[in-house]
Amino acid sequence: HFVSMICTSSPKTRAIHILSLSYIEGFNLRSNIEIWQKLLSLKNFCELTLQINHLVEFAGLIKCVGKRLRKVCIAEMIGERDEPSISSEFEGLDLDEQGALFICQNCPYVEEMDLVSVNFVRKFFFGRQIETVQGHFNILSKLAVGKIDWNSLLQVWKLIPHMKDLDIAVIVPIFTLNQQLFEEPKVLDIFDVQEILRSNRKIKNYLEKLQVNSFRFATFDAAECFLLDFKYLKSVGNIDTETFSQVERNQMKELVCRLELEKGLTVSLAEVFDVL
Repeated sequence: HFVSMICTSSPKTRAIHILSLSYIEGFNLRSNIEIWQKLLSLKNFCELTLQINHLVEFAGLIKCVGKRLRKVCIAEMIGERDEPSISSEFEGLDLDEQGALFICQNCPYVEEMDLVSVNFVRKFFFGRQIETVQGHFNILSKLAVGKIDWNSLLQVWKLIPHMKDLDIAVIVPIFTLNQQLFEEPKVLDIFDVQEILRSNRKIKNYLEKLQVNSFRFATFDAAECFLLDFKYLKSVGNIDTETFSQVERNQMKELVCRLELEKGLTVSLAEVFDVL
């Protein structure tokens, strides 16, 4: 068995990368946890990369070693077309939908986490309250996610006081249909901004880079309130001013110049194409 082979031939293994795009013959959840127990004997093991086509097939691995992990990257990919259909249910969660919740609950002590492609449609969705332990995400400093809904973002944001590098494809208000691949970005108003800033008072002392592909604010005041709260921010993008009036767009350009001069903060603005 390859797990035993790793443990005996490479006892100093630090990182494991598994690429598996085929259905696992004889797969069964009950024995799924037991086969990974031996990895706990690897004293240096703390990094895991999975490129897989069914997270549920490796749920036992995450459950077994999650608390040990400091770096995690999960990428769900399309595998064989003729494989048998298997249930994605594990411990009351649908891992095709709530894979992000499962990983986040079971890997509380990570420092870096890449969950951009945690499922095929890059959907980061909790669907309920995350269950946490003491110190949960306290040392998480680098996180990348795909499409995240506002509720899940708020839950994560509260847990990441020492975040330095946060990368988000898009923030959506809620997820609608499962099959829907495109959701309109959420527009943050002043109340949303106040809510997220109030929910984590420490992050402003650590966050250096924030990348959201389409970062939308309802007004210039909301954007300004958000940007001025962070002490050590060096890079923010891409703020979409589509919802702004022409006056507000001018104000935003002035603020961008001022922040660059005074704080060394680079703010990237998305191009706005006005419909004639």
